[in-house]
Amino acid sequence: MRYQGRIASWNEARGFGFITPEQDGAEQAINGARSAGLFVHVTALQSDGRVPEPGERVTYLIGSGQDGKPRALQVFFPDRPLTLADAVPSAESSAARSAASSAAPSFRAASQPPRPTSTRERSNPYRRRKSSWSGKLLPLLLLVGLFSIYSRFFANLPPASPVNQEEVSSIFSTPQAATFTRQCDGRQHCSQMTSCEEATWFLQNCPGTKMDGEGDGIPCEDQWCVN
Repeated sequence: MRYQGRIASWNEARGFGFITPEQDGAEQAINGARSAGLFVHVTALQSDGRVPEPGERVTYLIGSGQDGKPRALQVFFPDRPLTLADAVPSAESSAARSAASSAAPSFRAASQPPRPTSTRERSNPYRRRKSSWSGKLLPLLLLVGLFSIYSRFFANLPPASPVNQEEVSSIFSTPQAATFTRQCDGRQHCSQMTSCEEATWFLQNCPGTKMDGEGDGIPCEDQWCVN
């Protein structure tokens, strides 16, 4: 509780003085103290630096010193135009704000859980779903493109000409004539010939051949010159 009173006396050289209380509760609180009033030390003054004047009105709290005697604490001067009665609460609130602001980062740092050391970000389900769809879609588009190119290529090819069966048969059935040396080298039998043409030439040009058993001018009828 704050009390009101007036400066009874002040010793500027020694830095203390006395306050005359204006309330009954204050007088009862200092009962047994010196008749000069309630003791007040210079350290309890919340003023603008001016020396207290006798008769000046003040407000204060009552406490006790080291000797156990009552004394005034937190003394303000309400009649002064600029007193620490207004400045001190502002200073206290500023100090409280600065302390709160300095403590806020520590509180936030303590309340926040530690971040993991890994730099890997949390996987996004939407991104993972999108990547899986893109992985399936790209091969499908590639197959469609290849099928389109394949179809267009074969559509532009000219139609194949029909195969003549007789030509194929003649190619595979007619043996090619073997080349031989047109020279009488003493061969006389069909087993020594390599073709009907060679046997015919030997029969017509070489004497003593034994390849025309029927005498009809056609040699080797059972082996080379088959009708």
